[in-house]
Amino acid sequence: MKPRPLLRLGLREALLLLFVALCLSAGLNAVRPDNIPWTEHWTDKKLRELGDKGVDAARAKTLWAAKSALFVDARDAESFAQGHIPDAESLPYDPFDPTAEQRILALPKDRWLVLYCSSASCPLSKQMAEALTFNGYDKVLVLAGGYDAWVKEGGPVAGNGGKKK
Repeated sequence: MKPRPLLRLGLREALLLLFVALCLSAGLNAVRPDNIPWTEHWTDKKLRELGDKGVDAARAKTLWAAKSALFVDARDAESFAQGHIPDAESLPYDPFDPTAEQRILALPKDRWLVLYCSSASCPLSKQMAEALTFNGYDKVLVLAGGYDAWVKEGGPVAGNGGKKK
């Protein structure tokens, strides 16, 4: 008895089952009223997830220019040094650090806070916003798309990696 033909047959059947499952799931997704999009713009998705706590880069630039909000960078100190929003406060956030909550609670409650980290896939600013909101802060916004969105929008940059304001 030769094992090779059985292996090929098994592989063919597995690939056929995988193909059928893929087609079936894609077809069912297409007819669902709340279907899952194949591609999506990350910034739009993050704004929807953040709800009323999310702010896009254009609105953040307006808040920054009017000096009506304190910008807080949740990234590590090295990333902050390479480039950040001018006048932003560096407050690296690690949800597993026992002192993190104590440090963020030193932020003012009476000012709008715009929190950001590196990109749309970075969860630090959202986690910081959740911790602040849990502790009674109600003037908290999260920059959807983070520092990358700010730079893409043409916002001013300070630090070693960016041009000075």
